Amino acid sequence: MRFPSRRLVLLAVPVLLPGLILAYLSFRSVKDERLLLEKSQESSDAAFADAFEEILRKTRQASFDKLRAELSQGGGAETPIKAWDLAARLLENPLIRSVVIFRDEEPVFPPLAREPAPVESLLTPAPSPKRLALEKTIREEWAAGRAPAALHALHALLHGPDSLGSGGAREAEERFGFRLLELKCLLRINAPGEAVAAARLLVQDLLTSPDLESHHRAGFYLSEISELMTARENLPRDARSDFFALHQRLPAFLSNADAVAREWPDAPVEILRGQPFTTGDSLRVRYYGGAPYLLISFPWLQSGTQALARLDEGVFTAALRTELGRDRRAWRDVDFSVFDPRGALILGEASPREREPAVTRSLEDQFPAWRLVVYKRPAGEIMARGRNRILLQYSLLAFSLISLLAGLVALFKGLGDAQRLVGMKANFLSAVSHELKT
Repeated sequence: MRFPSRRLVLLAVPVLLPGLILAYLSFRSVKDERLLLEKSQESSDAAFADAFEEILRKTRQASFDKLRAELSQGGGAETPIKAWDLAARLLENPLIRSVVIFRDEEPVFPPLAREPAPVESLLTPAPSPKRLALEKTIREEWAAGRAPAALHALHALLHGPDSLGSGGAREAEERFGFRLLELKCLLRINAPGEAVAAARLLVQDLLTSPDLESHHRAGFYLSEISELMTARENLPRDARSDFFALHQRLPAFLSNADAVAREWPDAPVEILRGQPFTTGDSLRVRYYGGAPYLLISFPWLQSGTQALARLDEGVFTAALRTELGRDRRAWRDVDFSVFDPRGALILGEASPREREPAVTRSLEDQFPAWRLVVYKRPAGEIMARGRNRILLQYSLLAFSLISLLAGLVALFKGLGDAQRLVGMKANFLSAVSHELKT
């Protein structure tokens, strides 16, 4: 086959040149694929950090809005039993782990243990003979079923000149025991009005008295009082309602007192009077000992009444897991860690030393005061993740070049065949014309 003429070359160049240019650009694009993958990873990391902050913001807003709605339904803490009602309603909110109610910056609920008494104060004098006689009379009259006589002796013991003292856990235990027996006597002689008044006063003292050895002892007396009062059918409706609520919320009271004694690093008074809380409305947050606390005051509570609550950051952890789990495929290539103010890992994976942070977000000026770290992925992992796409692009590039070359070969062959046919036709006509002339 003869080499194509200049016309054929001029015809092939417009076909071949664009194809070669596109092939070159595709090759450059494939070489830049690593850079594109790194840019894509950076965009994904930044988008994850933005989504993380948005989820936190929405969860915090919803939690505090719910708390505001609950606080708007009831007033403050006028009496200790009202303080307990306020604490019980607050503890129903999943954001709150434990709570202490203050009045004029003094804790009134739960009763907090006092400092241990010195050894000298433990050496209390022996009870007088008259007091011992009164105690014996009370036990004998009660055992014999003579409630009026036992009640008369109880009044003399509790309110007379030889009455029980109030110092120390032992004296407090005896006094509360005899006051509970006094309540039983009032109920047995069918004096509901006096029984309700005595029960309310006894509940008030139990809720505010730190003299007992533990809050579980106070819980025992409160349980006895609530069972005695709710079993009576001739009590006023409001009294039955209060004591029934007392019976229902007793477990919440005990668990709250346990949490305050176990989890709070210092005395609640020290936390309340420490560094100022964040500015804002009457729901103010601060961190103390690495733990978050919420201060609730006026106008949600009455003037002089404050509630200091230990907040539960696990609410936000659960919300984050739920939200991120819904769209896990979008964040499957993101490695991150979330740390609390003490540096403890809350969510994500532990920080490897060889990993370099790609995005760091500090939320120290709000609640929860976490720190988010999104790590860079190693270059090998990024390329491995894009290897299939790179192979596909190389395959498409090779297929395009082979198709282009095959097309050019077919074009040149077709043009050569056509040129030969034209030459043969010209030779045939020339030969025929020559023969005719001859």
